[in-house]
Amino acid sequence: VQASYVGSRALFQYTAREVNLVNPATNQRINPDFSGVLLREGGASSTYHAFQFSVNQRLSKGVTADFYYTWSHALGYHNPDGAFVGDGNTQDFGNIRASYGPKGSDTRHRMVLVPSYQVPTADFAKPSALGRAILGGWTLQGIVNVRTGYPLNVTVGRDAIGNGRAAGLRPDAVPGVDPKVNGADRLLVFNRAAF
Repeated sequence: VQASYVGSRALFQYTAREVNLVNPATNQRINPDFSGVLLREGGASSTYHAFQFSVNQRLSKGVTADFYYTWSHALGYHNPDGAFVGDGNTQDFGNIRASYGPKGSDTRHRMVLVPSYQVPTADFAKPSALGRAILGGWTLQGIVNVRTGYPLNVTVGRDAIGNGRAAGLRPDAVPGVDPKVNGADRLLVFNRAAF
């Protein structure tokens, strides 16, 4: 039986963000001589924490078994998983840290079971060196891998605030509005006041 903790922190990861967005108040870009500009920078950050647990059963009657379990949590901001593409996760490039949350690759629980069975050499093959070479030493093994799903980043899918960018904008619950209509979930309405 083994247990361990694994942790890491990465700073200044290579990423990209959009600058020269449309100002919603004036409906013009900051510099109207240019369209959208993609700035490449070392601005992303991520952390990873994990508890790893394993149990290994030694050979007993031809059977071995290995069991591994990992609980982990990976957090980040400014798209630390996608260095060479535009950042579709950050909602407001004026406040990048506000989009700090689970990374797209965050896998909270993972279990792996590896059972093995050492097949005994057939009695008729034991006297012959060739029989032992062909029919001896076989092992049957299986791998069962179970994990939780990746986080889902729900976005509006349109330019809801008028800055010329549709990516990364998340819906907000509107205060005073019941999120359920006739017992069914209502699509949350984006609230401009969130910015």
